[in-house]
Amino acid sequence: SSLASVVASWCWPVAGIDASRAGRRSMPHPAFDPQRRQIFVVGNEAADADSIVSAYTLAALLDGPETEGIPLAQIPRDEFRLRGDVISLFKVAGSEVLQDGSPARLRFWDELDWDAVRLLNHRSVALTDHNRMSDKVASAFEGRVQLILDHHASAGAHPEAEGEIAEALGSTCTLVVEHFLSRS
Repeated sequence: SSLASVVASWCWPVAGIDASRAGRRSMPHPAFDPQRRQIFVVGNEAADADSIVSAYTLAALLDGPETEGIPLAQIPRDEFRLRGDVISLFKVAGSEVLQDGSPARLRFWDELDWDAVRLLNHRSVALTDHNRMSDKVASAFEGRVQLILDHHASAGAHPEAEGEIAEALGSTCTLVVEHFLSRS
């Protein structure tokens, strides 16, 4: 399948709605699929365009019959409205977006049930646009870094992880495309 068709398949309407935590509105995400292994794809703490788009796209590419790719932004949903460039990119790409402009499949840090995440015994994490976990990411994924795609200097923090760090590139999105094409 082509890169475009894989990413385009992530533009479908979301059918399930999770119950919200007390005081929060419902979130547009079905529960984790118990039949698949979850890989959370996390961009950096700045949650800039390269970080969010690379995490979202890599999650779409990893998603399959045995793996549930889950794109995760390290910001609260309320902060996403400040990222006009990212909102515009997803709208122009034809992604289904919610009322706040966020892509329907993107999850936000403040919306996950972290107790439920920690119960996922086979969970792992992929890091995009950074190569060292923040403390909050490490609290849920210590020892579970599966993949790193980044264009910053290596911190050498996760030698067990597969991936590529290419400092000569200006964007992690380039590495995501190259990663996909090398496995097609």
